[in-house]
Amino acid sequence: MTHYRSSSTSSSRSLTALITGAGARVGRAIAIELATHGFDLALHYHQNEKGILETLHNHRVYGSSSDHS
Repeated sequence: MTHYRSSSTSSSRSLTALITGAGARVGRAIAIELATHGFDLALHYHQNEKGILETLHNHRVYGSSSDHS
């Protein structure tokens, strides 16, 4: 599992979403959408490591500025 913390959250209280299947299709789209709204993300994937890396890349391009931890 990958945890991705958004640094653009304006309040001290942040929201975190666990997204399963974040390496492809609907899971990827949900991850990117929530990231653009300032959510911290916990991303889960089963075997698609390449897909999860693409999700992380897309988040950096289309989402908020984030730190990978």
